[in-house]
Amino acid sequence: MAAGGNKAAGSKAEDVAAYVASMARELKAMAEPHDLKPLVYLLDMVRMEAEERAGAMDRLHGPSAGSA
Repeated sequence: MAAGGNKAAGSKAEDVAAYVASMARELKAMAEPHDLKPLVYLLDMVRMEAEERAGAMDRLHGPSAGSA
């Protein structure tokens, strides 16, 4: 794993976490109409964790830390 002080890596991790949250939201929407309750629950947990990680990265590096 990369060192924690790398702003470019932090920005990338934030992007990945945001993408994971988005995909989990879409997958949950697909699972709900089919009454796949365990999957719905797990996907919601994934979404919440990913959103938290994306927000934590934003707080650590600032909203425009990676902009050029």
